[in-house]
Amino acid sequence: MIKIPQRNIYKLNTFKLFTDKENRLYNDYASSVFEQKAEKKKLLDEEIAKFEGIREVNPKSLTIKNQVSLFDSDLLRLFQNENIKERALIEDVIIITVEHDEIFNQIMDNGIICGGKKFSFYTASSGQVREKNLTFLSDEVLNKYEYKLMGGLGIEKINNNGGVNTGKFLSYKALTMSSSIQVEVPYDKIIVVEDFITNINGKVEYIDVDNPELPITIEEKSIEVNHCDGCGIILPNKIEGIKGNFQIRDKWIKGALAEFEFDKFALDVANNTKVVDIYNDIHDIIEEDIWIILTRSQFKMADHYKNWSEFKSKMKEINSKLCICNVENPPQEEKEMSYQYLQTLYIEPDDEETIKRLCQPTIDKIKRLHENQEEMLSALGATEDNKKIKPLQEALLIYPQLLQDKHVQKEIKKVVKSYRDNALGGRILGRGYYSYIFPDLYAFCQKLFIKDIEVPEGLIPEGYVYNSFHKDDNIERVDLLRSLRISATSGH
Repeated sequence: MIKIPQRNIYKLNTFKLFTDKENRLYNDYASSVFEQKAEKKKLLDEEIAKFEGIREVNPKSLTIKNQVSLFDSDLLRLFQNENIKERALIEDVIIITVEHDEIFNQIMDNGIICGGKKFSFYTASSGQVREKNLTFLSDEVLNKYEYKLMGGLGIEKINNNGGVNTGKFLSYKALTMSSSIQVEVPYDKIIVVEDFITNINGKVEYIDVDNPELPITIEEKSIEVNHCDGCGIILPNKIEGIKGNFQIRDKWIKGALAEFEFDKFALDVANNTKVVDIYNDIHDIIEEDIWIILTRSQFKMADHYKNWSEFKSKMKEINSKLCICNVENPPQEEKEMSYQYLQTLYIEPDDEETIKRLCQPTIDKIKRLHENQEEMLSALGATEDNKKIKPLQEALLIYPQLLQDKHVQKEIKKVVKSYRDNALGGRILGRGYYSYIFPDLYAFCQKLFIKDIEVPEGLIPEGYVYNSFHKDDNIERVDLLRSLRISATSGH
């Protein structure tokens, strides 16, 4: 498991940007009787609309109560030094929660002042937009690091090259705020190729958007599918300390990387080691010792660089590093599932046998926590593979009889209660585990390296999936589920 440090920043709402008069008017409104509220609210709104200049954060708001902890990211690492401590306050980054539309317009146009520093709007991720949150950076930081944060691009250059959708642009800028760790991967070991797109024939639920009634029909259709949308491949064991599949983040780059020995495929299957990148430049993956092959869908601003060499040059110039996050966990026999999976199962209310069968693994687990010493030690984190072992856990490993200690018994009761509460909330144990679902990467490499194959067959037949953890199990049917589930068919 990757340990990502945390930093603190201020998170303030627009109430903290009120003037003294606006605060008095708001308090007057809040304490007024119902019949007077509309009039008091109108007075407040008029006063807010009259404001001119730059709004300033109330200094009394700059307390630890208004701080939030964020995991380390490309953005927060700008302020990193050898003396920085866990949860240290980064004063040059502020999140503003919008409670007043007029103030939103004012601070977007003019910025804000906080702690004597001028701040300007930086970005808002799609998640932040839903929560009405905005990220502001101090002008000092923006002036110093904007070129680096934007991967060597500028607003003027982007606009001169055709521009980009504003919402997408803000999401792409927000990639620098993704929690992540830096890894040592030379940019010369990476290339970007076209997406793996084919047409799939089959039955689909078809919605006629030209019909006001939006009828849904089941029809045979040929649908264009990007099998590697957001997916790239990496040779195994190239990043020290990282095993398995994971996600990546970098300037304008986002997606997942799946381990696949594409070098062996090129040599032993395709008898061809050359591929064409998205800029029509040819690369020999063996001669260039390529570790990672990204796809176009992962490189969000590909059209704003002349070629991959320019992007690599910019990354070296700004001393950027590839970042990773969400490394997949090792396979497990059992895992707590989301309540959403239960909600979309077709179970009759009086089908007690099915309900009991679903709940039995969880019931057995809770019983073992009362009776089984190894289960108790594991639940308390007293295991040999715990890399962040604490003194009590280490003591339990040395002397398991400590499980009878009153304090330890209380901790076990907390764990049992947590399992019970989760079970009541629908988080019951089920056979399976959380992992990534990837396309047939053999088929992707067929398309990439074998030039005369238009529609590759791959290795996995239609209606089948492959999982190395269960390859020796006699499994005839599997259910591939995802969260959030929006229907009974979501993820099947």
